[in-house]
Amino acid sequence: EWAARGLNVNCISPGIVDTALIRDSPELSKLAAVWLEQIPSGRLASVSDLQAAIVYLASDASSYMVGHNLVIEGGQSLW
Repeated sequence: EWAARGLNVNCISPGIVDTALIRDSPELSKLAAVWLEQIPSGRLASVSDLQAAIVYLASDASSYMVGHNLVIEGGQSLW
């Protein structure tokens, strides 16, 4: 309904992003070890992993992309 008005609605679904919150929390640090076992790429996302997708969706290069969920999570959802 929004594309006809010139608005393309898309979203980014990031995986677990490595942040100070995770690193500084003993409880989350323990979970991070479990999460890493579930991610085929073997690492948590970094903010820079998401930057290109953000720039792409904000640019005219994505003008024909409508209603898409761009999943950037290192393959975690493959399991």
